[in-house]
Amino acid sequence: MKTKELNRIIERIASKIENTEFHGKTFIVGGFVRDKLLGNEQKDLDFVVNLADGGIKLANYLYAQKSCSKPVIYKRFGTAMVQIGSQQIEFVMTRNECYQDKSRHPEVLFGDIREDAFRRDFTINALYYNISDKQIYDFTDSGLKDLKNKVLRSTSNPDIIFQEDPLRILRALRFSGRLDFTIESTTWDGIFKWSHYLQYISIERIKDEFALMILGEGAECSLNLCFKAKVMNYIFPVLSEHQEEVTGLISLLTELPSDIKLRLALLFSNIHDYEAIYSAITHLTISKKIAKLIVGIVENNHHLQDFSSIGSVNSFVFNNLTTLPLALQIRDVIKFPLQNQKMIEDKIEFFTKAEYPLDGMEIISSLKLKHSAEINYYIEKAKRIWIENPEMVKEEILKKLIKEEKSIH
Repeated sequence: MKTKELNRIIERIASKIENTEFHGKTFIVGGFVRDKLLGNEQKDLDFVVNLADGGIKLANYLYAQKSCSKPVIYKRFGTAMVQIGSQQIEFVMTRNECYQDKSRHPEVLFGDIREDAFRRDFTINALYYNISDKQIYDFTDSGLKDLKNKVLRSTSNPDIIFQEDPLRILRALRFSGRLDFTIESTTWDGIFKWSHYLQYISIERIKDEFALMILGEGAECSLNLCFKAKVMNYIFPVLSEHQEEVTGLISLLTELPSDIKLRLALLFSNIHDYEAIYSAITHLTISKKIAKLIVGIVENNHHLQDFSSIGSVNSFVFNNLTTLPLALQIRDVIKFPLQNQKMIEDKIEFFTKAEYPLDGMEIISSLKLKHSAEINYYIEKAKRIWIENPEMVKEEILKKLIKEEKSIH
């Protein structure tokens, strides 16, 4: 459905630029072209215009033609963002980039389309589709061949490509897994040689790339390559320290839904240092809330056998209703046998639906409580009695409370 909408947008723009300066100079580049040739669904449109300030000029022209939203201009990068239908579209000029030492923010200059091709990351991402003549252009002379042979190759010297933007290292590992492409040997050597440059990349950018990797197709292959290329230390050092325990779990990732909580919980499931897990996840700028959930899932799995009584089972289930069902999903994937799993599942279902039969006023009235500390104590005590004995009705709970209160006095 999305591919059809993108194709309609392309046709619409192609018709609007006939007999204008943009005719024959407007191309689509990157993932759309690659995935189109591979027969995969196309998800994003990136237009490049072979004119100085061409992206901004074309966006302004289309806006004047009432064919898009008002452009958001990024003058420094020669880029304009617009909305067409439900799609956010980027327009850029063909460009050359000049990087300062260890800077991830290049100086952007106008360049011809060949220069634009060779400043991109990989040959398969440097294929251009001319929307006027509907032809594919391969300015590196390697992109089409590499696409056919399922090879991932840097557009130019890997030393330059990976030093300029080390995030391309993670992109290479992700594309290799997602597309099932072999990384060409010189490119692989460059990945290994310059992996330490990931220390100069913002952790937010690493998080975004890793999320695409772990949630996308080919996650198993991509993560194994992360260990092989020694880059996991720049993503999750704690996983790198426990490589043996982790690598055996990677093959199980795709048995879980594409959910970052579940997939990270699986990877961390053999690690018992919960503080280290929490710190690693939040360091990657994943929210504290998600980090807490992941730690809860891992911890639940480690304590699923630690029950001395039915009451302790009830307490464990009630106190972990959010994370325990997810922990059981992880356990099912690992195929680690659990005694009384059916009982635990039944209790999860029960406590999810059950309503606590008492309210605070009933407790205060029955025990004639006056002081706040005493009130809080008995309210909490009543809740614990019910959790451990959920078959009790409120009269039984109150009777037990009154009996305890008399024994104290």
